[in-house]
Amino acid sequence: DEPGRWDHWPSGFVLTWPDEGHSNGQVVLDRGDILLPMKDYVTDPITLTVERGYVTRIQGGLQAEVLRDYMASYEDPEAYAVSHIGWGLQPRAHWSMLGHYGKETHIGMDARAFEGNFLWSMGPNNEA
Repeated sequence: DEPGRWDHWPSGFVLTWPDEGHSNGQVVLDRGDILLPMKDYVTDPITLTVERGYVTRIQGGLQAEVLRDYMASYEDPEAYAVSHIGWGLQPRAHWSMLGHYGKETHIGMDARAFEGNFLWSMGPNNEA
């Protein structure tokens, strides 16, 4: 490692970065998936359209509208970049944890790390 670099091994997940500017397709967040910025479970599908490494459309119902508003609040095109993808490996983390505690009491690490989880993230990629 190097000074100033942050690694978070206790959480139990691995991640990698995309080939910046080359990701294309759709990501569908479905019922039971987790919106970490809101620390909430998805109740209706949200479709994210990715073009040249950036989310260009967020479609769906109320939660999609909330996510669009949240992302727009950054007033930064890099907020829409495909940041990283990861896989949860931690058998002691639980998908259901968000339902057990108030949103202000945790950072959502269980949601990122529960065994079998697939994590997909938007935002500036400061590591790659």
